[in-house]
Amino acid sequence: MNDALLDIRAGPVARQYIERHGLTPAAVRAVAGAAGGPKWLILGGLDRWLFGDWLQGPGPAVELVGSSIGAWRFAMACSPLKAAARITALESAYIEQCYSSAPTRDEITRTTHGILDHCMDESVLG
Repeated sequence: MNDALLDIRAGPVARQYIERHGLTPAAVRAVAGAAGGPKWLILGGLDRWLFGDWLQGPGPAVELVGSSIGAWRFAMACSPLKAAARITALESAYIEQCYSSAPTRDEITRTTHGILDHCMDESVLG
């Protein structure tokens, strides 16, 4: 049984670098965010820590590559103010979204715009 809180998988060069220097924000050059619908909710705490604390501050640019909900997560992470609060706002708006039994394209578009409006509202910053 592995008691580690985080399982880091890396190729041989990256593993060697991490073993020598540790995993630091300066070593991160890219983060991938796959599509996955509601499965991403388990990543909320990690996202808040990564983008709200650990990757903040000076350092090299970090490429964020995401599709579907990964792109939404990273849009919140790119906020210059309180990325963690925006990620939390996305989580709550995502969970609370509601559709009719046969949603139209317009209904889905309105709901999606509502989610974005909620996440980008300054009031979510506390």
